[in-house]
Order: sequence, then C-alpha cells, then structure tokens
Amino acid sequence: MANQTLAACALLLSTACGGVTSTDNDLTGESATPSAVSTQSRNLADDGCSPDVTPPVVTCDAYGGVVECGGYIDEVPNLQYSDNCSIQYVSTSYSYKMVGTVYTGAGVWDGFNSASCTTEWTVVDTLPPDIYLEGGDITIPAGSPFTPQEAMGHDACMHGGLGYSIVTAEGTVNTNVPGTYTLTYSLTDPSGNKGTKTQRVHVVATTPISVPTANTLQPRLRHTATRLPNGRVLVTGGYGRTAEEYDPTTGTWSAVGNPIATHRAHTATLLPDGTVLVAGGAKASSASVEELYDPAQGVWSPTGRMSTSRYDHTAGVLPDGKVLVAGGGTGESSGGVLATAELYDPSTRQWSPTGELHTARRNHTLTVLRDGRVLATGGTGAEGQPLSSAELYEPSTGTWTSVADLSTGRSAHTATLLDDGTVLVVGGLTGDMYLGVTAELFHPATSTWSSAGALNSPRREHSATLVHGKVLVTGGYHTLTGINATSEVYDPATNTWNLGATLNVARYKHSATQLDENTLLLVGGYTPLEHSTAERYSFP
Repeated sequence: MANQTLAACALLLSTACGGVTSTDNDLTGESATPSAVSTQSRNLADDGCSPDVTPPVVTCDAYGGVVECGGYIDEVPNLQYSDNCSIQYVSTSYSYKMVGTVYTGAGVWDGFNSASCTTEWTVVDTLPPDIYLEGGDITIPAGSPFTPQEAMGHDACMHGGLGYSIVTAEGTVNTNVPGTYTLTYSLTDPSGNKGTKTQRVHVVATTPISVPTANTLQPRLRHTATRLPNGRVLVTGGYGRTAEEYDPTTGTWSAVGNPIATHRAHTATLLPDGTVLVAGGAKASSASVEELYDPAQGVWSPTGRMSTSRYDHTAGVLPDGKVLVAGGGTGESSGGVLATAELYDPSTRQWSPTGELHTARRNHTLTVLRDGRVLATGGTGAEGQPLSSAELYEPSTGTWTSVADLSTGRSAHTATLLDDGTVLVVGGLTGDMYLGVTAELFHPATSTWSSAGALNSPRREHSATLVHGKVLVTGGYHTLTGINATSEVYDPATNTWNLGATLNVARYKHSATQLDENTLLLVGGYTPLEHSTAERYSFP
C-alpha cells in the first residue's frame, strides 16, 4: 500500500514539475526496496521541482504614465514572467482611476510559490463634467408661467465614474417681456474644470404687448434715437448735453461720450459707414453745430457746419449716400421758418446748398421714396398755420416740384413709406381739431392722394413705424384726449386701423426705434411721469 502511494506521488510530481521520468516497476515492483525509493526521491529533489522552492520571476514597468480619470485600469505594461518548472496561473489587479496615484499589478503562481510586480500610475483630471439637458431651446408665450428645468451633471472622476449631480439654471426669464433669454447650467469638479451648457428661452407675444424696460440715465425730451449697426440704440440730446446707448440684450443703458453741444429738435441720421450725423438743434455764437458719433469708439467729433441753424427740420439719406436736410426754424420756439435745403457729403464732411422748398415749413415730414425722390408734406408755415402743401425733391436736378395738396393742413404728423411704395400720412395738428383722426395715402406714380381709414383716436406728435408691412402708431397728444397711451395698427390690405397694446406710460414727442422685426423701443417724451421712462413694444 505504501509503495502504491509513493507511485502516485511520483506521477503527480512528473505532471506538475516535468523532467521526472519513472515507471511503475521502478516504484512498486517486487524488486523495489526502501533504498530504491529513497534514491528516486533524491533524484526528484535534485531536479528542483519536488518540492519547488524557487519562486517565479515576474517583471513589469514600474511606472505606467499619466492617464485621465474615470473608470478603471487593469493594464500591467510589459508584463513578463517565467518559472524553472511551470506556471499554474497568472492574475492581474485593477484600480479605479481616481485623481492621484494608483497601482495595478500581476501575481504568478507555480503551484508552490508566488511572485508579483506592481505598476504605478498618475491619474489626472483635465476634462470638464458633462451636463445633460433634456430638449433644446424653448419657446413660450408671453405672460405664461415658466420654471427652468433641472439638468443632470456627470463627472467621470467622481466615485469611479458614477458621480451625478443636479444642476440648476443661472439667469432669469421675464415672461412678461418678449425676447430671447439665456439660461446657463454649469458644474465645476474638484479639479476646477467647469462644464457649461446653455439653453435659450424665446418669449413671444401672442398679442401686441408693451412692457417697461430700464429708464434712461437722463430724462429725454425732444431727443433722437438711432439704431446702430451693432443693434444698440443711441439716444442723444434733449435738455442735457449727454448721450447713452441701450443694449437690447440686457435691457440696460450705458453712458457714452458727451456730444460737443446740447441738441434739441435736431436730426440724427445713420450714415452708410455706421457713424451718426447729428445736425441742427444747437448753436455756438449763432452758428449751427453739427457733429459725428463713432459707435466703435463711443466718441463725438465736429464736422462741417450747415449754413443756417435749424430746429424742427427733417433729414433723409439719398441713394448716393448724401444727407438731405430741409426746412425747419431758425429758433427753437421762435424765429423764422426756413425754405432752404442743404446736402451733407459724408466723403468730404461738408455741406452744400441745394434747391429751396416752394414753401417754408417746420414740423413737417420728409420721406425718401423707392425711386429716390423725396416727399415733403405739411408742417407749420411762416404764418404759424398747419400747411396742406406737399412737394417732391429730385436729387438729379436738386429741385423741388409741387404736387397735389393734402386733404387738410397737418403739422407734427407722421409719414411712413409702405411696402407698395405709397406713403401713409397720419394725424397731426389740423386746422379743424376733429380731423386729427384722418389719414391719407400718397401715390408716387401719379403724385396724387387718396383717403385712408380713420384712426380710433386723434393724435399728433406720435410715432409711426412700419412693422411686418403694417404701420404701428403709438402715443401722441390731442386737445380732445390729452396725452395718449393707446396704440393702433394700420393694415394696408384692408385700409383699416385696429387697436394695439396699451402703453405703460402715456407719451408724446417720444421716439420709437425698431430693435428687431417684432420689437420697438419707446423712449421718453412728454409723459405724466418723468421723461426718462422707456418701454418695449412687441408684436406676435
């Protein structure tokens, strides 16, 4: 029995260690003796595998390098192993890639002995967290409730790649004010990497609406407002030598350089190069003061002076880029009424005379027609009465031609060029106060007038702006109604007026500047409150 056990052990060693060769007769036959068994055992021991006392040889790179955090690593670079007998199995260890120093390794077992090696890794965090936001931009109707959604932030370096956090929005959305608002979702990981995602919320008007915006820095009356190429609005003049710009994105005002002079009842004209020409409304030693505003620098510079100081005149840009200034008065509230006209050349920054109006006029309108001619209508004449006359300026000859009269004398009215090339003249101070609700259309092809639908409220010193092919009229004043807080919209297709939004503040002698295709900025003017109020009027 003892001999059979030894035989089994020998076979096992032969399998495990190799290099042992024997037969059953060597260990179990009748000729076997204890000394023979002892001799065989010594042979196995001499072979180095029974027992195997030599551990395997294992090598790997001591340093693996720099890796980005997140997930795990089980790589053991350049792993090599050997054994004098044989290898039973090899195991490797892994580590989560957390910022700092981590280790991987390998272990080798030969059936009797084991050996191992380790590799050191440097784990860094250079990537920002991911932010997951359901959906994209959002459009909501004005006046509706809105709660920003929560986003999910994920950082691969947190908890072995399982770090999730709720991220709330930064920014506000005023659902009462149509416009585009930006919400920002951000998450900063412990290494200082910041992940950011934005979502735009479009608040749109479903009906016309007018809502307050920030007040101007200074009260504004008898001022001008000009939309600049960068989308901001320059407001200048009034009862103070200051200017400021409105940023439609933030709804705020910022001061810019002060003009050279205080301008009132002046004109401000955007030139083809993006600068703004302010003409008239100011004197220096009885001479008119004109200046240019550079939006890129926010500064003013003098330019050529008109031959005559003017107030309550008009200005328009001709097809060749020159500016036509016509009529006006020699004083702010008194003085003569002018029939003269001048041209400003932006290339030379100088003025030159052009043909005189047939009728001296101030508080009139000037409209550049599709064919380049210029229509002047109404105004206050030399006798102080509203004028019904109208005339056309031909740039190629520099002369004026009388055309058919308006249906009634009008001053402080508006004239708006429509998409079809006709001109809509609205309201104004009329000889018969009840005619302040009337409107009429000028047809350039025939130089004739036709009646247009009547306003719902009489008004003068209002604003009129073409929006989506329709004419929006806001505010104004009339003896019968006082300062007006209503607005109306004229539809050329039906020749009718419909009531629009009620203004937040009743106003006249204000400015109305189009910010985009749906939104206007109303600024200052005579109001029951202070003259620095402003509001944004929006269409659906």
